[in-house]
Amino acid sequence: MPDLTVEEIKELKVAHVYCKDDFIFFVRYFFKKQYKRKWAKWEHLYLIAEQLRKVISGEVTRLIINIAPRYGKTELAVKAFIAYGLCLNPSAKFIHLSYSDDLALDNSEAVKDLVTSEEYQLLFPSVKLKQSSKAKKKWYTEQTGGVYATSTGGQITGFGAGLVDEDELSDDEISELEELRLELDDLSENKSKFGGAIIIDDPNKPDDADSETLRNKVNERYDSTISNRVNSRNTPIIIIQQRTHEDDLSGYLIRKQGNALDGGLWHVLSLPSIKEDGTALCPQKHTIEELKALEKHNDIVFQRQHMQNPKPKSGLLFPIDELEFADMDSIEALKDPDFTYTCADPANLGGDDFAGAPFKLVGSKIYVTEMLYNTDGTDFNEPEMVNLIKRNKSRSVGIEGVLGWIETAKRIREELDRINFDGEFRVLRPRTSKPSRILNRASFIRNNFVFRHDWEEYPQYAKFIRNLTSYLKIQEAGKGNKHDDAPDLCEMAATYFEQNFPHLFGMNKV
Repeated sequence: MPDLTVEEIKELKVAHVYCKDDFIFFVRYFFKKQYKRKWAKWEHLYLIAEQLRKVISGEVTRLIINIAPRYGKTELAVKAFIAYGLCLNPSAKFIHLSYSDDLALDNSEAVKDLVTSEEYQLLFPSVKLKQSSKAKKKWYTEQTGGVYATSTGGQITGFGAGLVDEDELSDDEISELEELRLELDDLSENKSKFGGAIIIDDPNKPDDADSETLRNKVNERYDSTISNRVNSRNTPIIIIQQRTHEDDLSGYLIRKQGNALDGGLWHVLSLPSIKEDGTALCPQKHTIEELKALEKHNDIVFQRQHMQNPKPKSGLLFPIDELEFADMDSIEALKDPDFTYTCADPANLGGDDFAGAPFKLVGSKIYVTEMLYNTDGTDFNEPEMVNLIKRNKSRSVGIEGVLGWIETAKRIREELDRINFDGEFRVLRPRTSKPSRILNRASFIRNNFVFRHDWEEYPQYAKFIRNLTSYLKIQEAGKGNKHDDAPDLCEMAATYFEQNFPHLFGMNKV
């Protein structure tokens, strides 16, 4: 401890009070101490800080912050926030996760460096690290608080975020807890009810955005492990990320548990780099001219990274607001449609979906009433496909039979023969590229197909719609087409109706 003048001691006491009372003051104070320059007073940082204040006060327990990279989110919402939480309550416990183990560990080390710095210790001498806390991955304060840092896919063992609610403790446990409190040197430092949080910074790696397997791995990991590492139902969970895909962790949780504005669980602060009034969110980082240039260079990446819009309409072939939806149960004509064609596209690559559906013609509209869309394998899907054909009284059936899937088509046909199916059956062997076929039928699909308005209530139908409305106009050569099982199925049906009912759609028969 350095020798201090009376005036310096007075200043430290004032700084102590102000830092604990105001998160922004804490950030500005220690930023200048650490980096020898003033903290940037950017508007969006104050918006983030206000949401973090609500987390500390208990007003918000589930928070999503969506913002472009390099806009100060990690410095504020991870490093400063954890250090601030520990000054409020040295018993606070934090779990910090990121897609990269190295990033999470670097952030953890930065927090530890701040907490052990001379400047921090002068203001908050009660926040002491245990002598054994040498590692970046897991370290503790003397008051049993601390930080556990790893990747979103890493193991989280022997550590929970937040404090246990006293109303969930037994009388004996409460007695032991009181004894522990009495042993603390400075009880005033422990009066805050804030007990820590789970903080997830960039759970999805941007380069993995279009990998359904890797996205699902993160989402399932959150459900099975991460969300359960809280010591109380009141422990906050904070997710900070640029949007990488409609089904990244932010999108998955908003879809599953809802936005607080609509009565759901998650409070969402979305900060596009171009604000609604057309000005730049942070001109010091990117001027509006620079942002427009980035948008022109690669609209898809720009919309995701900077606009927090993982489904940029300009790059989509089937934007959801250009599709038609209807209440299928209220349309009497669907009980006896003019014609029903059922087709299927068996999965042909690992992770692809088996896609099959009936397409019912009523007048000049084609209704997609139900959907078989999953990765459950042919043992499950072949009999399901037969049931689908039978249940919808299909008059014509088409099964794609390229590569090894000719056997699947044959087995479905044999089972239909066994139950005396008397409709037409075709094995389809497309001779042009899938992207070309889909592009050529896109306008027909948008203009003539009608989908279920309640599609979100049916998991396989919902997956189909999400994939259909995520299909890009331009597919990157040599990297495999993303979400093409859904539009490919629609293309198969569109081709059939164009060729066999051209008079309904103002076309000449091909």
